[in-house]
Amino acid sequence: MSEEQDRQIVGELKKRVLKRFDVKSWSFDKGYWTKENKELLSEDVAQVIMPKLGKRNHHKQQYETSRSFKKLKNKHSAIESNINELEHSGLDRCLERGAETLPEIHRLRRNSLQPKKNWTANPGTRTPSTTAVS
Repeated sequence: MSEEQDRQIVGELKKRVLKRFDVKSWSFDKGYWTKENKELLSEDVAQVIMPKLGKRNHHKQQYETSRSFKKLKNKHSAIESNINELEHSGLDRCLERGAETLPEIHRLRRNSLQPKKNWTANPGTRTPSTTAVS
């Protein structure tokens, strides 16, 4: 998978995701766009947000400036922003492997934003010390 380009993994990605989830809309970056990928995803997903690479014709320009496209594209941007926030707070990789691991990701994020406690020097105990952090 490391030798593949983004646009080459869409078919495999579709199989894995649609097997487990009911997807109403799906958003991608420009790097995933090909005519074949757009058609492949449109068969099973109601709204596919996949901006076209390069210059757009009049029809594509109208579609990509439509209200529904912009709304879902903004949601995509919000998710990208959340990923950046996680990377900035110390999680340089996304650990998500499905819905089962989402609570763990939220716990890690919450803990990374909380102030650090002063733990005792004894490695066998996990109780906070009574001394203040200076």
